[in-house]
Amino acid sequence: MVVREETSYDLDKKIWDSGMGLCSWIHDFVTGQSGSPSPELDFVWQLFTSDSDPINVIELGTGTGLVSIWLAVSLGNKVHSSQGRQVKIVATDLPSAIPLIEHNIQSNAHLFAPGTTDENPVEKDLFPTGVDLIIMADVTYNIDVFPALIRTLGRIRAAPRVTSAVGRKVTQPPPVLLVYKERDSAERTLFDLCNEISINFKIISHIPGAGGNPIEVYVAS
Repeated sequence: MVVREETSYDLDKKIWDSGMGLCSWIHDFVTGQSGSPSPELDFVWQLFTSDSDPINVIELGTGTGLVSIWLAVSLGNKVHSSQGRQVKIVATDLPSAIPLIEHNIQSNAHLFAPGTTDENPVEKDLFPTGVDLIIMADVTYNIDVFPALIRTLGRIRAAPRVTSAVGRKVTQPPPVLLVYKERDSAERTLFDLCNEISINFKIISHIPGAGGNPIEVYVAS
């Protein structure tokens, strides 16, 4: 797997420690090396190990696309042999980051499971059956965007989910996986804002980073 970053001053075009740490955590989780590390992730664990339910994931602030591409490779190759199984991952970021994301997706297309397609989801119904998992890695570097991020989280979690196994709507909102490495204590105000809309994060893992503070893995469900 090869992911390009750019040497400009644009923060959305860099590979950050949090993304690397989340890829490591996803690998252990998807391959079963860690099992379900907390009750909050039991639903995700069951989703990843199911034989039939589709998996719908959205990543907010994907940057270079590293985490979404890693998840597509890891999870897609795990489930592609299941009849009717679909994995859909939507990677989002600022318009300025899209060309680099698309480049990295195409550069790794040969690693995706058979039948994988790359679509531009604009103007489409992204998830007819709802979102099963929200992922965010290192989205705290600009506290000015926190209100917009909170509104986005609230809208996504308010949409009902439908599972093919039971054929009915699931009322619980999708879990949120947040990976964070502290640079400024003010960034932690995101957790307070999330609490105000009933998104209560619990730390489930610490991962050593490239110096400085550890990478913290949180889940809210």
